[in-house]
Amino acid sequence: MASIWRPVKGLLIKDLGNNVFIFQFFHPFDVERVLKDEPWNYQQHPLLLHVLQSHENPRQIDLVKLVLWVQVHNILAGFVSERVARDAGNYLGEYIESDARNYTCIWRDFMRIRVAIDIRNPLKRKLFIKRSGGEQICLDFKYERLNTFCYFCGKVGHTDKFCKLLYDYPMFPKDKFAYGSWLKADSKHQTQIGAKWLRSENDIMAERETGVLVSPVQADQQRGGRINFGDSTDVAAFHGVSKENIFAGFEIGNGSRSNEA
Repeated sequence: MASIWRPVKGLLIKDLGNNVFIFQFFHPFDVERVLKDEPWNYQQHPLLLHVLQSHENPRQIDLVKLVLWVQVHNILAGFVSERVARDAGNYLGEYIESDARNYTCIWRDFMRIRVAIDIRNPLKRKLFIKRSGGEQICLDFKYERLNTFCYFCGKVGHTDKFCKLLYDYPMFPKDKFAYGSWLKADSKHQTQIGAKWLRSENDIMAERETGVLVSPVQADQQRGGRINFGDSTDVAAFHGVSKENIFAGFEIGNGSRSNEA
């Protein structure tokens, strides 16, 4: 992971056994960058992160939270709001933040929210919301940078080949699985011809923050109502991250060869 994170001030790693590791950083900027760019994967398995506090024993911490960005699809323009983002995030797990671009561009096919999900629970696939007139709308979820998860039980950390639950139903047809690759968000970015004359969402956000008008050419040069839930779920507690802490604990999912559910 050191070669991936490339901490400017270095990194110290200690193996505690049972797929639990301590990563000691020597500058808060390195920690902040690692936290900001979650989720991380090692050998196709998720790294679960927790910032250690001075009173905590790393061997006694339950590493069950995975932080990632989730796309909310099929949402109507009138429902794109901080309230909907927060409620959807708390339905998925624990809401952390909403992408500022949700509210700045002309139109997006989805809304992005950052959440902490409990890997002991199956992934959420959709959410039903009800309009004031009584009409129901189905919102679909897609998970960004989601790697290994089971298409049968919907849990993160293993595939259906090692799913204990599927062992109880050996004849269950794969085409009837409730989950699939469609839960993964497309990470491909298309390059547009004529982009030099087009304004990006980043330029618009920069103008709102600074009040300075940025032209497309300059930007190119500088760069060189209410909600009813479909079903209920237990909301897991999310431990806040303090920027002053420079110690982080991680766990490698269930291990690169584990068959744990």
